[in-house]
Amino acid sequence: MAKLLPENFFIQKLEHYLREISLCFRMGANFNSGLRLAIATLKFHINNVLNIAQSANHLPPKSYQIQFGDYCTDLWLRTYTGDIFVLHEIFLECCYQIPKIWLQEASSIIDLGANIGITTLFFRAYFPNAKYVLVEPSTTNLSVLRRNISWLEKCNQAQVIAGAVSNYSGELRFSNTQWSWGGYIDPDSSEETIVRSYTMTEIIELSGLNKIDILKVDIEGAEKQLFSQPNEWLKNVKIIIAELHNQYSIEQFQKDLEPMGFTVIPPNPKYGNRMICALSPEVLNNQKELTTSR
Repeated sequence: MAKLLPENFFIQKLEHYLREISLCFRMGANFNSGLRLAIATLKFHINNVLNIAQSANHLPPKSYQIQFGDYCTDLWLRTYTGDIFVLHEIFLECCYQIPKIWLQEASSIIDLGANIGITTLFFRAYFPNAKYVLVEPSTTNLSVLRRNISWLEKCNQAQVIAGAVSNYSGELRFSNTQWSWGGYIDPDSSEETIVRSYTMTEIIELSGLNKIDILKVDIEGAEKQLFSQPNEWLKNVKIIIAELHNQYSIEQFQKDLEPMGFTVIPPNPKYGNRMICALSPEVLNNQKELTTSR
């Protein structure tokens, strides 16, 4: 039996697309850039429905002049690979928003699974003085990522580490997917894509950071491998914001982090977090103090 769509499905879709188009014009540094980004957004959705441009996945990225708060930069996006989906998910849905009651300032942010750097640009609007460390294994994503954050690298605000986070140092097989955000570690992959693997201790040493205010984790199924091991480095982390995959449940995530004193908070409108977050004892104590003082 065919699945019936909700009565207001198409109205909701239309409203969502209109919100995306509105965002394009708000983000564009000028009308022309906003219009080009809006057209690219429509092209992505049309292709996603009709599947008419699979061969276009390999087209080079296009640049759009974008205004992020008080700064203007070129944003490079590939129209059909999912980059535009990621842009709207992060800037329209604000999925990586950190509630101010948890953290008002940040000086160090590590992005595991940095994709093409859009999350870093989102964080940069809120934490303009932070140092950003972006870890990304996909070579196709890395070329776009470096373009998007080159201006931050030039002023020593960003560092790119080409590789994947793992529980061991060495090499591993990496599988790419049709979508730019879907690549994952796969020991049984027949692909010849070999990437460097780093432990979190190595990443911290390479970055020169002695503390991590925000650890963003979107590593397509490797979260269990990362957090189920004894992790002394976690004592230097304030907030983890994570997307969990592959049956790694929020309950297991909490169990793995409990020894280091973290409390896992599911998406909660009470606080304003739209992703699963884990708060260190320091952040929880600060939250209690702020709440008490109000």
